[in-house]
Amino acid sequence: MLNFIMTFVFFLLFFTSIAIPIKSHAQQCVERIQTYKSPVGNAGGQWIDHHPGWDRYVMYYSMTSTMINGKPSTTIPSNNDINNGGWADRIWYTWHFGDGLNPDLWDPDDLPKLALDVGGPGESKLIADPFLVEWNGIWHMYYEGTDQPDGSGNSIFHATSESLFGPWTKKGEVLDFYGSRDGMGPSWPSAFIKEDNLYLIYTDGTAHLFIAQATDSTGQKFKTLNNNQTILAVSANKGHLVYKDNRFLLFHSRATGVRLSESTNMLSFPAGITLFTFTPNDNDWDKDGIGLPFYLPKEKSDYKKERIYYSGVNRSDGIHMNIGVCTLDSIPLNTPTLQPTNTPPLFPTNTPPSGIPQLPTTHPTNTPVSISPPIPTNTPILIPNCLSCSSLPAKSSGNANCDTKINISDFAIWKTEYLKYRDQPLPANNYNSDFNCDQKVTISDFAIWKTEYLKTRQSNCLVI
Repeated sequence: MLNFIMTFVFFLLFFTSIAIPIKSHAQQCVERIQTYKSPVGNAGGQWIDHHPGWDRYVMYYSMTSTMINGKPSTTIPSNNDINNGGWADRIWYTWHFGDGLNPDLWDPDDLPKLALDVGGPGESKLIADPFLVEWNGIWHMYYEGTDQPDGSGNSIFHATSESLFGPWTKKGEVLDFYGSRDGMGPSWPSAFIKEDNLYLIYTDGTAHLFIAQATDSTGQKFKTLNNNQTILAVSANKGHLVYKDNRFLLFHSRATGVRLSESTNMLSFPAGITLFTFTPNDNDWDKDGIGLPFYLPKEKSDYKKERIYYSGVNRSDGIHMNIGVCTLDSIPLNTPTLQPTNTPPLFPTNTPPSGIPQLPTTHPTNTPVSISPPIPTNTPILIPNCLSCSSLPAKSSGNANCDTKINISDFAIWKTEYLKYRDQPLPANNYNSDFNCDQKVTISDFAIWKTEYLKTRQSNCLVI
């Protein structure tokens, strides 16, 4: 089955790797380790919490797997039916009795536990990348979901709970915010509280970051701020916004590295500095790409190091994603400490968990996934509106170089032509990657390539 982790990998490693010069402080990490490897394959999109005095670090994350008796598995059920535990991205949680770093101490007590299953309008195939926040005495979880098995056409969804450990009640799609729904659609949400107001930071289908403010007390409706303009000067696949040292800090990523931008205005951030990058042929677990940063300040840790948890990718034998952490002595800020402004503490206050966590007991209904088989053989032919191929796979299936398969070479052609078209948007009928034949090279063409490429990869999808 196709999955969100695969979709993240393509978006992270390729589309968001379009280079824009930025100032680099890489590598800032004092220590950089793989802290979590899923028991069954791939994991990412992590959210972590801890406070001094807590007996554990708590982590929510996405994992791709089948499921048997509420536990992740690699055993494929009959017909690979999602309703019967078939392959899907779901949201899980686990904890760590220790320093939150040692990879051997995650998943005690028969963990991980299922937090949310697929199911419901708009999220029947895949859900992923949770972000939690406590607001007005209620825990809110924001995450992405889709009815498309290839991970395209995402929307952002909302669930609530009276406890950090659930059970969670799905509230449906987040409403009324702005953003392109092309390609991936709105994805990778994070939340931020300032002066008791709840804000949602998210990436739209064009890989730009936006911020929206809750317009009611339920956390279900939001209005995009900043006149519907992006808040960051470069594209990004995720942003984690915090307030620290009298300034706003935005941690974000674009395939090759995790970066930091700072500002006194949460509606406008420069490109920022690179904190650390992936290191080809160095660490075998994150040598091909990193992203989805989550910042845990040293004030929340018993070990007094700043931490940035992130998702790392290795493509050596298929695609594998797991969770790493970079520790820093301090966050490298570019400007002197600013005078205090009327802003709240960095994080909402809450109390340590106690007793036995209350676990989810019900799972939403969902629908099975149907996957079309890949197609196979070719040379370009100029037709009135665009190029085509003389044999299969068709140009309209994402076959940019008209060979016998749809692969990364076709993506590379799209990327080159996309950058040229972005800089000089001139309609033409000879683009090799104009898959929808509109005489342009846009994100819509990328979405076509991605869908067909994922179909060709489905038989190799190893996942959690």
